[in-house]
Amino acid sequence: MATQVNGTEIKYVAQTTNLNMSRQYKLCVITPDKKRYETPLMRPLDTPEIENVNFDVDSVKKAVTFSVTTSSPNPELKFYKWTYQEDWEVHANTFATVEFDPLTKTIKDLDYYNNKFYCWGTSKSSEIILFNTSNLSQNRVYKRPLTRMDWLDRRISVLYSIEVFQKSISAEAHMFWETLKKNTNETGDIFSPQPSELRGNIRNIANSSEIVS
Repeated sequence: MATQVNGTEIKYVAQTTNLNMSRQYKLCVITPDKKRYETPLMRPLDTPEIENVNFDVDSVKKAVTFSVTTSSPNPELKFYKWTYQEDWEVHANTFATVEFDPLTKTIKDLDYYNNKFYCWGTSKSSEIILFNTSNLSQNRVYKRPLTRMDWLDRRISVLYSIEVFQKSISAEAHMFWETLKKNTNETGDIFSPQPSELRGNIRNIANSSEIVS
């Protein structure tokens, strides 16, 4: 298990590659005050490959939607979660060939490598993107929307790239993320549902009533 320290935050990262898919695993944590926490035993899930990442242009609403398609012959793999990273190139409105030096108060030629005409940006998904095929006749996800942008969005003005990460999750994990999504997106006014209690699958061995966040 690798340890990552960022200021006052300590993160432990467990290596999950090359796990035996026929065995079950659980997370065990012992705190400095000797409290012991555990998750139930769980079997690893084999995530299927992504079949396609598509984009569709809506000429009426003048928007483009990026989506993902996948399927699995394993009937147990019904719950999916996605994240993505996007990168793009944008250009300034005008191309500058000279620049003003405030120290010497002179104008000098601007070389290609220092030109601010070409710019690049990157971002990671912030929305919780889920889907389950429990109510479908086939275990197939077809064009699940990932992100949508209108035609004036600068991210697609020159070059755009999206890298999608897919994960199979359990029914319990899907319920957890679905509750978190509702608590995050569907609250805020008097007509919104009340936030649901959000509890994970980590339990105090000696005190099962303790809420572990």
